[in-house]
Amino acid sequence: MTREEYITATEIAFERLMHPTLGIPPAQLELPMSDGKWSFKELAAHLVLWDGLTIRALEKINQGESFDWAAYQDYDAQNAQAVARLRAVPLKRVMSELRITHSTVIEAVRRVPDEKLYEDGELPEWLLSNVLEHYEHHRPAVEEWAGRTKLEIRNKK
Repeated sequence: MTREEYITATEIAFERLMHPTLGIPPAQLELPMSDGKWSFKELAAHLVLWDGLTIRALEKINQGESFDWAAYQDYDAQNAQAVARLRAVPLKRVMSELRITHSTVIEAVRRVPDEKLYEDGELPEWLLSNVLEHYEHHRPAVEEWAGRTKLEIRNKK
């Protein structure tokens, strides 16, 4: 996959993740998507964390350094901290932070020269898994929740 293919695919994946939330009242975005699961706001906080780490990794490789992912291997603890950090933050700000962080990932990908970005002629696996594949991983649950939520809203009218 080329840089431009990655950017296009990532932009599409992000919009496909966000689109189902259109028309859902803000209060619903703060309720769990299903029993024992995150709310969309908490999912956004989770994505902000991993997109933010990806930005840091891209900045490091742009400087000719490597990023140490070892400190972030306890995914559950990292995710819990990210969600807790943004839990008290207003929804509008969390959603803005998600969009800004996503846009910054795209700009960071654009800034890294080819000779630093590509590993053995390919984009780094962590770039694919932390952003593009990550959005696609969460999309089915968001679509299912959003469809169910919109149906419940219509049925209450």
